[in-house]
Amino acid sequence: MCISLLGTYLVSHSIRRAMATTLDIWLLFQVAYFASVLFLMWRASCASKRSRRVLRFDDREEMRYRPEHCEKKH
Repeated sequence: MCISLLGTYLVSHSIRRAMATTLDIWLLFQVAYFASVLFLMWRASCASKRSRRVLRFDDREEMRYRPEHCEKKH
């Protein structure tokens, strides 16, 4: 973060602009990190739901449960 602040200051010659740009970049990184964690949690939930097995009582055939949002689109 300090390198970003220093680089922005050297380009713009304004400490206010350098601080604002650095905070904007920091906020963007935080949002991207949060979104990636949510994506990984969603993927893990799809994988765990896919691995559950449901036993049908009429013909005792094993089926895999797969939610609609985890289906592959063809």
